[in-house]
Amino acid sequence: RSAGREGRRALNREPFRAALAIAATGGGLAALAQLDARGFVLPWIVLVPWLLWLDAPLRPARAFVASVALTFVFTFGVFGWFARGIADYAGAPAWHGWFALALLAPVLQPQIAVWSVMRSVLRLRGLHGAWLALAGACVYVAAEWIAPKLFADTLGHGLLPFRHLRQAADLAGAPGLTLAIVLGNEAAAAGLRAAWRRDVRGAAR
Repeated sequence: RSAGREGRRALNREPFRAALAIAATGGGLAALAQLDARGFVLPWIVLVPWLLWLDAPLRPARAFVASVALTFVFTFGVFGWFARGIADYAGAPAWHGWFALALLAPVLQPQIAVWSVMRSVLRLRGLHGAWLALAGACVYVAAEWIAPKLFADTLGHGLLPFRHLRQAADLAGAPGLTLAIVLGNEAAAAGLRAAWRRDVRGAAR
C-alpha cells in the first residue's frame, strides 16, 4: 500500500515537474538566442532541466506531448519577431501572427520531439549512460539535418559569441557544435544525478 501511495504521489507531481522543466529549458533556449560572450556557461547547461525530467521512466507518448509543449515555448521565445512580422505583412491583428507561429512551431523545431521520444524509447529499452547520451545527441543532430527547418537554426549557433569555440565549426560545421552542446548537457546532467545520489546515500546513513 505504501508503495502504491508513493507511486500515486509521484504521478500527481509529474505534471508540475514537466511544467517546470519546460519553463526552465524553454526560457534558457530563448536566452541562448540573445547570448553574448558573458554567457559562456549557458549553452552547456541549457538542456539540463529537460534531461533530468526525461530521466524519469516516461512513456514515449508522454515525452512527445511534453516535448511539443517545449517546442511552443521555445518557438515563441526565440521567433516572436516572426509572429509580429506575419501580422504586419498581412495587416492582421497581432494574435493572427502568434496563432500562425503556433501552427508552425512543430515544423520549425521538430528535433525536440524526435530527440525526446527516441531518447525515452532507448532508455526504456535498457540503454543508459554514455551510450544513451551519444545516441540521443546523434538523433538530435540527425533530426535537424533531415527536417527542412525554415531558419536553419541550431544550438551550435549559440557559440557564435565565443571566437575560439566557433572556430571548431571549420572542422565539424554548426551540426558538430550542436552535437558537442548536447553531449555537454548530458555530461552536466549526469554530474548532477551523481551528486544527488551521493547526497541521498549520505543522508540515509
